Amino acid sequence: MALCVLLTVLATSAVFAQTVRHTFRLEYVQSGFSRLLAVPLRGREVVFRKEPDFGGRKIVRGALPVRDKASDFVGFAWDHSQRTLHVDSNRNLDLTDDPLGVYTARSSAEGMQKFEGVAIESKCQGVPITVRIDFRIENIPDYPQCGATVLSGWRGEIELHGRRWSLGLTDLPDGLLDHHGTLVLEPPSRRDADPSIPPLELPIPNTLFLDGRFYTLAFSVHSAVKDAVVLATFSETNPPLGLLEMDGRSLGRVVLEEAGSGGRGVVVLDSPSGTTEVPVGSYRPVTVHLFGGKQPGAFTARHDPVTITHGHPVRLKAGGPLKNTVTVARTGGQLQLEYQLLGVGGEKYSQTSSPMETPPRFTITRGDQTVATGAFEYG
Repeated sequence: MALCVLLTVLATSAVFAQTVRHTFRLEYVQSGFSRLLAVPLRGREVVFRKEPDFGGRKIVRGALPVRDKASDFVGFAWDHSQRTLHVDSNRNLDLTDDPLGVYTARSSAEGMQKFEGVAIESKCQGVPITVRIDFRIENIPDYPQCGATVLSGWRGEIELHGRRWSLGLTDLPDGLLDHHGTLVLEPPSRRDADPSIPPLELPIPNTLFLDGRFYTLAFSVHSAVKDAVVLATFSETNPPLGLLEMDGRSLGRVVLEEAGSGGRGVVVLDSPSGTTEVPVGSYRPVTVHLFGGKQPGAFTARHDPVTITHGHPVRLKAGGPLKNTVTVARTGGQLQLEYQLLGVGGEKYSQTSSPMETPPRFTITRGDQTVATGAFEYG
């Protein structure tokens, strides 16, 4: 009898020890993403070992940051008068040996020039990759400004327990595919998408709690006939769980992020209500999203940190009923009115997509007499 019990326990342990893995192939795409990068120019002028002959023209030299360290960058030189951008794609501080390293502005107006699809060569896990970036540079006197947008990445359709997604990954030109990059989950086609719900965009996490299941994520890069591909692996595990009690209505999505020595973990709760199980941990930031309603787009607020334990349920007070508020401040002979949308926890919501088609209006009265009327501007 004891032997039977032992065998049963061993068999049960073996079942729980098995890890369910889901692996998906993501193909490289040159566009379709929009990851904004800040490119400060003041105090970041690059000194190149070798440059083309610029003929004495005024040149703006800058650095596209690719990591937190100031020494990790891709250098470039902007020749405004010739509408050209020279990019040190191979990062050897030589602007004369980069194949296809010179780009001509496709649009130029009032000192602003845009360079589309600039190719930055890099390696990811030893495999050559290309990151496509748009540059937008403005020739403001004594203070030129530059912005960049990562366009390229990897994309593919995945299915997790009957729910289909389009999974996208985009990264900086550092080839690390870590939390500096972005993971995007959305319905596989626009036909399936609710226009009031924006895609789920996250810093690439190490773990993801989605639809009540906990996944450890891993990404491997492989050479292909044309461009490198990424294999994305979602491994299911069973972490310790605690209880989160939602106190509020009309919650569209709650995202809890945890950063620690083990990497970055993200919990995604879609349309949460009542009490739900979530992995134990300390989460900061906590982001609350409200979707739908008569006003299109998403409204987002940051919430106080939340710590989930094995003990009693933790209460998260957020969402509706919402309260419209207006604060009034006097500046000289003017009144400044500021509109805020507050949740039940006092959290302040701002609109993150689809600016208001019909902004809130206001009326100022003195007794029965209307003194002034107007509408708020979004900002």
